[in-house]
Amino acid sequence: MKKVLLGAAFAAMVLVATACETIRPTGPPSAHTPVIFVHGWNANETMWDTAIARFKSAGYTSGDITVLYYDSTKPAAEAAAALATEVDFLRSSTGKAKVDIVSHSLGSMVTRYCIELGSCSGKVSHWMSLAGADNGTSIALLCAAFSASCADMAGQTPTIQSLQANWSQITTQGVKVEVQWSPNDGVIVPATNSKNPAPATNVELAGLAHNAIPNDPGVLAETVAFFGR
Repeated sequence: MKKVLLGAAFAAMVLVATACETIRPTGPPSAHTPVIFVHGWNANETMWDTAIARFKSAGYTSGDITVLYYDSTKPAAEAAAALATEVDFLRSSTGKAKVDIVSHSLGSMVTRYCIELGSCSGKVSHWMSLAGADNGTSIALLCAAFSASCADMAGQTPTIQSLQANWSQITTQGVKVEVQWSPNDGVIVPATNSKNPAPATNVELAGLAHNAIPNDPGVLAETVAFFGR
C-alpha cells in the first residue's frame, strides 16, 4: 500500500513540459521590488502564468518579473548558479539592490542553496517558499537513480545537511522568509519537511495538494501581501 501511495505522489510531481525558456523582464519596472519565480521538479516557466497575472493585477509590470527555467534533473548547485545569473540580470535591469523570490517544491531547494551557499547572498529581500522540498522528501527516492536533483532531495542527503547547517545565513543576510505548506501535500513526505525554523513564518494551508498550491488564490494573495511587508 505504501508503494502505491508513493507512486501516486511521484506521478503528481511529473508535469508535462511544453516550454523551456527563462522569461526575462521587458518594459519599464514599477516601484515594487522585482520578483523571480522558480519552478519545481520537471516543471517549467508556464506553471506561473496564474501567479504572474495576480502580481500584475497588484501593480507589478513585466519589467519587474523574471520567470526562471532551469534543467530540474541537474544538481541543486547547478540550478542555483542559473538562478544567480538571473538575480543579477534582474537587479541590473531594474536598478534595485535586491529581489524577491517565489519558489515551488524543488525550486525552494534551488533558492535556498543560492541564498545560503551560492551567489544570491545579500541580494534577496523576501523569499516565499510554496510546498518547498528544501528539507527533503522520501518521494524523491523514486527518481534518485536518474535525476541528480532527486538525489539531492531524497532523505537526509549531503545537500540537505549543508543547507540545514547554513540556515543562519538567512538571519545574517536579513532575508524575510515565509513558507506555505499543506498537510495534504502528497509529494513532500512528510509534509512538515516544507516547514523551516525561525525567522521563517510557516503558514499551514487546509486541504491543498502539492501542485494546486502555486495557483491557489489565497496563496497568491498572501504572497503578494508578504512581499509588501
